[in-house]
Amino acid sequence: MATSTFSILVLLVTVVSVIPRGARGRHEIVLDPTSCELAACRQKCLRLFQGTGLCVYDYDKGNYACVCFADSNSNETPAPL
Repeated sequence: MATSTFSILVLLVTVVSVIPRGARGRHEIVLDPTSCELAACRQKCLRLFQGTGLCVYDYDKGNYACVCFADSNSNETPAPL
């Protein structure tokens, strides 16, 4: 009996910890679609959106793009630069 109660408690805690809080979402914003210098990309993303800038390879175009991954309090994507 104690084992099943413990299992139910662990399951409940796991489910509650996965439930999203508020309307926060994760957005991807392409800051430079043609090139990427990692330090500059990270700095620009942090300054503009308080996010993380990464160089992502675009297989269709054959180059790296600076992409910013940032949280948002709304469901709208930030306006393009």
